[in-house]
Amino acid sequence: MLKLLSKYRNWLVMFSFAYLYLLMVLIVPTNYKANTPGEVNNLNDVYTIEDRDIENNISTVSVYSWNSLTNLQKWLIENNERFEINEKSLVDQSLSNNDLIKQGRISKDSSHQAAIISAYKHASLKDSSINLEYKLESLVVYYSNHPEIAIGDEVFWINNVNINNDNYQTVEDYLSEADAYQANRPNRITGNNNPGLRVLINEEEPKNLLLNQNFFITFYPKYEIVKTVPNITFETRLNNGGPSGGFMQTLAIYTKLLNLKLNANISGTGTIIVDDLNSVGAIGGLTQKYYTVRRKMDYFFVPAVHEGELDGIIKSSDKVKVIYVNDFTEFIESNLEMLVEVDSND
Repeated sequence: MLKLLSKYRNWLVMFSFAYLYLLMVLIVPTNYKANTPGEVNNLNDVYTIEDRDIENNISTVSVYSWNSLTNLQKWLIENNERFEINEKSLVDQSLSNNDLIKQGRISKDSSHQAAIISAYKHASLKDSSINLEYKLESLVVYYSNHPEIAIGDEVFWINNVNINNDNYQTVEDYLSEADAYQANRPNRITGNNNPGLRVLINEEEPKNLLLNQNFFITFYPKYEIVKTVPNITFETRLNNGGPSGGFMQTLAIYTKLLNLKLNANISGTGTIIVDDLNSVGAIGGLTQKYYTVRRKMDYFFVPAVHEGELDGIIKSSDKVKVIYVNDFTEFIESNLEMLVEVDSND
C-alpha cells in the first residue's frame, strides 16, 4: 500500500488541491453579498378594515438578498446589471442570522405602524368619520456599536426627556426636545454633537448609558396605535413588506378607507415617514426592483431621491411606467386621480 501511495503521490497531491479548490468555489462563502430581482407581493389580504371590502392590485416589491456569496455565485452574476454585488461591511460581518431576523421584524413592524398612521391621517381629511389616536412609544434599536446595547432593546429616555411623558407624534418632535435630532440622519442617535448624551435602555431592566462620540444607535420608531375608526387589523407575514414597502402599504390602507377602486396594477417602493407630509424615503435595490416589475405592472412609484438612477435601465419596450414621488401628500394631489376608476365611490 505504501509503495502504491508513493507511486501515485504526485497525482494524489494534485487531486487533493483540485478538490479543495472546487470546494472553495462551490461552498466556501466570500466576503460579498448580493441583491437579485425578487417578487411582487399583493397587499389585498394584508389589511382588514371594518366595513371596507374594496380590493385593488397594489403591491410592494421585494428583492432576493444573498448574505454570503460563494466564489461560483459571485462569478456567475458579476458584471450583470440585473444584480447588485457589494463587499460586506464590518457591521454586516458582525451580524448573525438571528440578528438579521430580528432586524427584519423590527423594520417591518415599524413600517406597518407608520403606514396605518399615514393612511388614516390623510383619509380623515376626506372623511371626518375616520379617526386615529396614536403616540410614539419607544425607539427600537436596529443596530448599535455600544457593547451594552443589543438589537431589539428599546430607548425610552434621552437627556432627561421621557418619551412617555408626552404624546409625541413624531420622532423629530421627541429627539428635538431631547436635543438629539440630526436632520441628515434622523434615525440615528449619536454622541458626536452632544458628548454628554445619555439614554435609558429598556424599562423592566433599565440601563442608563452614556453615548460619547464613539457610540451610536440606529433605530426604528415604535408607535402605539391607541384607536382606529374604522378598526384595522393586519397580517405580519414574512413577505408582506419591510421598510421599503411603507409607501405602498399606506396606499393600500388609504384606498380601502375611502373605498377607492383603482384602474391599474400598481407597484412601488419607498419608506413612509411619519411627518407633516408623510415623506417617501430612500430604499435599496432599486434596479433589481425595477427588473422585477418592468413586464408585470402598469405603474412603479419610486422615491424622488432616486430620480435618474434608472436612466439607461428603462427601455421603451418595458410595460411599466415609472413615476417619482416626494411624499404621500404630493401623490394624492398629483397622481391618485389618474388611477381611480370613474364613479368608484358610487
